[in-house]
Amino acid sequence: MAYTVVATPWLRRNAGALAGYIATSPEREEEARQAMLDELGVFGRELVGAVELDQAINYVTGQAEVRRQIGAEVVAEIRDAWLSGEGLEELGDPAPNYRAVGADDIRALAASFLDPRRLAIGIVRGAGGR
Repeated sequence: MAYTVVATPWLRRNAGALAGYIATSPEREEEARQAMLDELGVFGRELVGAVELDQAINYVTGQAEVRRQIGAEVVAEIRDAWLSGEGLEELGDPAPNYRAVGADDIRALAASFLDPRRLAIGIVRGAGGR
């Protein structure tokens, strides 16, 4: 159905997005898109398993630490806290906030935000043999 499938988080302070990508043949485009939407819809209906939740939390926590190794990311985090946050005191370790998220939280958020009517979809098609 698809030869590449990717889902990756885009993490920002108190925000984020989920980006998905499918590479498939033109004749299977609709089938592949629907399969991805169906799979994402599961998160709004079923609880994430404990192991999967723990792995996801470890991933986003690690990404926060990695981003803080880049000077421009640290400056952006300080800027955001100063301009639209509570101040620099909120720039402590983000891990406890991530670890406070539970399976019920994810299901409720997914049910709200993974609604196919709220998606932004972009399609890139080849030129066909050129």
